[in-house]
Amino acid sequence: MNEVREEEQRKFYNWWGTSPGGNEKAPNLKYYSIVDSREKFIDNWFNENAVNKKVLDYGCGSGGSAKQIIELGAAEVIGINIS
Repeated sequence: MNEVREEEQRKFYNWWGTSPGGNEKAPNLKYYSIVDSREKFIDNWFNENAVNKKVLDYGCGSGGSAKQIIELGAAEVIGINIS
């Protein structure tokens, strides 16, 4: 990827909330609102269903969710990823 495109992507993904004038919503605000509601749903689900239980995180990647699940009160988390 060329440097100009990388800079354009960095600016876009760092743009948050409103434009400098304050009137225009950022185009990625909808994306971040979906991500926020997803994270709240997952937190609530694990708080209700995983506290003091063993949890299998299949497809855990680098383990970020597994760490979050243990912090939310799971007794044990086993992460499996094939990569």
